[in-house]
Amino acid sequence: EHWETISATFWYNIFLGALMFLNQATYITIIEHTSAVSCQVLMNVKMLLLILISIQVFNTHLHLLNWVGLSIAMAGCFSYSRVLAMTAKPKKVEDTV
Repeated sequence: EHWETISATFWYNIFLGALMFLNQATYITIIEHTSAVSCQVLMNVKMLLLILISIQVFNTHLHLLNWVGLSIAMAGCFSYSRVLAMTAKPKKVEDTV
């Protein structure tokens, strides 16, 4: 039974390591196609979604200050996307081919 526990722990750690590797590979791919700032904003959006989902799943009660913080974070992500869209250069036809 002792070896079964060690084996299960070993494979669990291998699984978590593989997930972390995929997570880092995803970040690198996002940064290659966008920028480090865009990647960080996307990670903030991911965190906001995780918080909102956890509120629903675990029936968590948030105080006013929590909602203010979430609202500021959402407004920041939205503002960044608007500024990025306004400052984006139009693509040339030969760039898309």
